[in-house]
Amino acid sequence: MKNPSFALPRPRLRSKSGISSFVLAFAAAGLVVLAVSLQFKSNTLMSSVMQRPSVAQPVRIGHRHLRSEIPSRFRVGATVGKGQTSIQSEEDFYKESWFDKTALGLFRYLVQKGTGYKSNLKGYEGLKDEAKQYMVDQRASPEEQQQMVLEVLKTIAGPFPPLYKAFMTRIPTPLASFFTALFTPTVFGFLVGPSALNSTRDLRPFQGVRVERCRFLYETGCKGLCVNMCKIPTQRFFEEEMGFPMEMRPNFETCECTLSYGVAPIPLEQDSEVPKPCLTGCPSLTELGNDSPLICNAQGAGSPMVSPVLMMSGNDVEVPIQTSEQSIGISNGSPPGNNNSEYPNFIPKEYAMEIEEEACQDILKTFDRIPVSVPFSDKPILTPVTPIPNPNTLGERTPMIFLHGFDSSVLEFRRILPKIREVAGDILEPEAIDLLGWGFATAETPLSAIGPVEKREHLYAYWKQYVKKPMIICGASLGGAIAIDFAINHPDAVKGMVLMDAQAYIDGVQTPPEIFMDLGLNVLKSRPLRQIANVQSYCDRDKYATEDAVRIGMLHTYLPNWKEYNKKWMRGGGYSLSKRISEVDVPTLILWGDQDNILGTDVAENFKRDIPNSELIWVPQCGHVPHLEQAEFTAEKLKAFASSL
Repeated sequence: MKNPSFALPRPRLRSKSGISSFVLAFAAAGLVVLAVSLQFKSNTLMSSVMQRPSVAQPVRIGHRHLRSEIPSRFRVGATVGKGQTSIQSEEDFYKESWFDKTALGLFRYLVQKGTGYKSNLKGYEGLKDEAKQYMVDQRASPEEQQQMVLEVLKTIAGPFPPLYKAFMTRIPTPLASFFTALFTPTVFGFLVGPSALNSTRDLRPFQGVRVERCRFLYETGCKGLCVNMCKIPTQRFFEEEMGFPMEMRPNFETCECTLSYGVAPIPLEQDSEVPKPCLTGCPSLTELGNDSPLICNAQGAGSPMVSPVLMMSGNDVEVPIQTSEQSIGISNGSPPGNNNSEYPNFIPKEYAMEIEEEACQDILKTFDRIPVSVPFSDKPILTPVTPIPNPNTLGERTPMIFLHGFDSSVLEFRRILPKIREVAGDILEPEAIDLLGWGFATAETPLSAIGPVEKREHLYAYWKQYVKKPMIICGASLGGAIAIDFAINHPDAVKGMVLMDAQAYIDGVQTPPEIFMDLGLNVLKSRPLRQIANVQSYCDRDKYATEDAVRIGMLHTYLPNWKEYNKKWMRGGGYSLSKRISEVDVPTLILWGDQDNILGTDVAENFKRDIPNSELIWVPQCGHVPHLEQAEFTAEKLKAFASSL
């Protein structure tokens, strides 16, 4: 059958003024995004994400998509049965904004016009039904499917492709790739779901995009629909209409997908990572039968790869254990004894099961969220604390509360907490807490802002309800600003303060427009940025910059409110403490890595100068994170400080 032609006329450029306006607008957008990123760094973005990146092993794009193993949520053994996978609900994972719904409605309208079929189902379900009906019921050939989607993309793009081509072909490929990748998560999220900046297949950082779990592949479970109605037509659209090569590489085991801009795609017949047969259990295969090779370019059935639809159905299905590189990984890749039922219900279990570090697993399986009543909310803040506090068992011991930095979590203190219990358990009761907006903390009712005041009052409410005696507060990185702000405003609650490579001299957080917040946060969540942060955070990079650190540091970013809370933090204005540091009136220990490449070492001297009752101790052979890189040394110094109070 032939597809009707319905592409809207696309005007040609008639003057250089149009190009100039576009160039100026695009350049301005890029500068704003870069400014946002730099502002993030100035507020110790790098230090706050120090655990996440991994550079110990080379980044590898493609079949494994930057993972050393298949995520546990898609691992199966010889039998896939009920309860063996833990998947974040689609409602939480694929949240649709007003833009997503509007774009999806337009996209569906054009698909309906191209296929001649309109589904009665609503939203994304309707789109899947229309795509499947065109392939299965109308028996559209692969070429017809690809052409239909290509026409949809051309029409929805309107006059943009010639403008894009006029600009992007005149600037260096790396810059063109970066700009394109930067806007991709916002523009195409309605079709594929959450994504973030990534490296390309040829290892160029920030010039590609990684889709966490492609919604179209995950929900249709069909290789043919993925290849013919997404991969090939999108690659053709960029090559033919935009004048810029782009390669899409779906991973049929994990439903991840990487987009590499400025990279020519491998021809389908030569791509070893696209299975030749249909996926085992593919719902389309049952209906197509012998027509499958003609309709979806499949070479029969029997692929060792299993359709996501089958794996998520909850039915008991026998899957042959494979030994080839394309087979599904056997479910023994998780740390020994890792059972997702051991985690609290707010932890993204499918990601937590991939973490290997025993100290982190110990925290994940023992900490919980406790209710803390605060003055700015009619319902308590669910507050992660490790270990769970019990003021009745403190006795003469002093509570020592650890505060992490921007966009981190209590997992940052996985090494220092057991060390303190080991060397100073008789005099100290160490705890780590996530304050509202970061980590795993959550509000049960919407809040208009999450700024310094909310964080301070959250910590004070926690102290009044659970600690109830003067404590030592230990702030790492931007957690140092939280500690200083708290000590100035609530000195009655503070016995002493520890600043570990802290940040408090850079004032304020700029509030960019909403769209640039989204773009900036996509950068923040991207693995390349976390790789850069990791390189800068440690002195011994080979030992500590591991793939497991990526998993640990990113765990909280999979929570559904992660982006919303960070936006509210940016709107809150940030900390402005540089002129108030001298107001600190509690004994203060300054612990500082002598190889800190994030903040440098001059800042430590500034704290020593400005805080009257303070002591500076250099941590040898240590970067920005003494509690992670030199936990034993740090614990000993904390014990000595506590003993002196």
